[in-house]
Amino acid sequence: MHFDALTVACIAAELQRTVEGGRVQQVIAPDEQSIGMELYAQQQRIYLLLSADPRKSRVHTVQEKLRRGVETVSPLLLLLRKYVRGSQLTTVEQPDVTERLLHFHFFHPEHGETQLVVELIGQRSNLILLGEPQKEPATVGQRLILDSLRRMWASEGVQRPVMPKQPYAPPSPQEKLLPILNIDGSGANGSDANGSGVNGKGSPANGKSVSMTQLRLLLRAGDSLWRALVNNFAGVSPTLAREIAWRATGTIDAMAKQADVEAVARAMQELWALVETGQWQPGVWREAGVIAGFAPYVVHGRGEFVAVESMSAAVELYYHEQQQAAKSSEQTDATRTTASTNGAAGENSPHDSYAALRGTVEKHLQQVEQRLQRQLSALAKDEPAPGEAETLRVQAEWLLALSSQIQPGQRVLEVPLDAQVLSIPLVEGKTPVEQAEQMFDRSAKLERAAQIIPERREKLTGDLAYLAQLHLDLAHAENQPEIAAIQQELQEMGLLATAGNQAKGAPKGSGQTSSQPLRYYAPEGFEIVVGRNARQNETVTFDIGKADDLWLHARGAPGAHVIIRTGGQAVSEETKRLAAQLAAYHSKFVGERAATVIITPRRFVSRAPGGRPGQVLVREEETLTVPGTLPDSLAG
Repeated sequence: MHFDALTVACIAAELQRTVEGGRVQQVIAPDEQSIGMELYAQQQRIYLLLSADPRKSRVHTVQEKLRRGVETVSPLLLLLRKYVRGSQLTTVEQPDVTERLLHFHFFHPEHGETQLVVELIGQRSNLILLGEPQKEPATVGQRLILDSLRRMWASEGVQRPVMPKQPYAPPSPQEKLLPILNIDGSGANGSDANGSGVNGKGSPANGKSVSMTQLRLLLRAGDSLWRALVNNFAGVSPTLAREIAWRATGTIDAMAKQADVEAVARAMQELWALVETGQWQPGVWREAGVIAGFAPYVVHGRGEFVAVESMSAAVELYYHEQQQAAKSSEQTDATRTTASTNGAAGENSPHDSYAALRGTVEKHLQQVEQRLQRQLSALAKDEPAPGEAETLRVQAEWLLALSSQIQPGQRVLEVPLDAQVLSIPLVEGKTPVEQAEQMFDRSAKLERAAQIIPERREKLTGDLAYLAQLHLDLAHAENQPEIAAIQQELQEMGLLATAGNQAKGAPKGSGQTSSQPLRYYAPEGFEIVVGRNARQNETVTFDIGKADDLWLHARGAPGAHVIIRTGGQAVSEETKRLAAQLAAYHSKFVGERAATVIITPRRFVSRAPGGRPGQVLVREEETLTVPGTLPDSLAG
């Protein structure tokens, strides 16, 4: 289901009415990929869910109180409880109506302003907490990342790293046209008088609007109408595109060439006008008695549409039914599995000859991962708030300078400054000089922590990214040496002691194995080389790959490094997609219907400074979207 830009616009308008101005009373984690908030607004408690689940990312209010669903407290949750709990939600905004982004602005009486960015962009969905705008001349207005649900390290092959202490940059805008049309043909860009585009606030930051002539040419080159709209217009999802097609032609499957261009333009404008008019009509539609989707407008040609009181209610209805269906399916699968195990069919089930060894290594991986996560959580607790060390140092300086003016029994020293009064609580039983010295010591410790903690966090985050790769390597390992090499890798990293932790049956010695990267040949003859584990990835990229070869990797996920050995020749789109499909198949995205894969010349890939084997930096990239299945046309 598509939680698209128009749905985000409707949710933003809804939250502006219901929770904007409210007080955040509690922050919890309903699951590992979501944050829940309890707000008190308009004299009632309102429960807000923010989910960055790649399969069902969304934001909406819910009827029932959200419950804690995970035991481990993430670094992001710790920071949200520090900066957001007890704060006022001052503003909810969608910065660009064609993008699936929401900004939540908070003000805390002690910690000041923070901003929570919700990026609802499929596999790269994220929740990112930002600090106050920078005041330094070189970075004025920029916000630094405090933390995020998903830290995107540069070594994971991402174009836009998301790491604490780094400036926040929004996702790259879509290279598509704006859904703004000139039905009367006047003007070149179709914007309104003030140039705001779709609406005056949250207007698109990039893209080009089109004239009727341009739209006519686009549809002439298209196949089905709805696909032509999705491929060419920013913010137009398949759900929205099918509704435009129905309103223009009377069917959702109309061909682009047969559509009346003016009718298409009117339908598109009619739906996008909802952003400005606010005349939303949220609801769900049913197919065969089951809720099949939701939308902020009446949907036609897709079954029975049922209007509901809010967009949040529509989204909650849909996902509640999906959850119930999933539970029912799990129970059915469990019943079948039990029957298969107890019956003759179980005799034919595949057997893992290395299950014991694999299980031991998996246990060690999990232990190391849990230890690193605990260390990350501890860092989040110890990290000083931005400016805390400087504030403490200034207070100590004033305390020392005005110590002679402090009277016995005085509890607070108030220092009038230009715009405010600096209040310094006085510690009973200490002289002003003793207290100042203690504050100077504390300030120095905080300054050291502000330098050391980000470096330590980056190291831990890199190690966690490498552990994710080792988890994948273990799942793909086919023999005893390959499995044992993963444990050896942990020991060589210094993350697992050698004594008493050697997996039974694991050979001692180097983590290197005799296994080789996989090699395939595309129909046009290009060799495609695929790394099967972290060390092979290092070999594939930096030993086998040459500067002019093409390098591929699943975006934002552990997986194989893939090289197309070009020999300096041009490579067809077909071969690129085959190699991308191999990269997706040999990654965490295996089995996915749509996986995003990076492709770039090998010369733009370099080793990550201080990184583990196979961890790289990518300077320039393009992406392909392919299924995570093994291509039938490749011969190994």
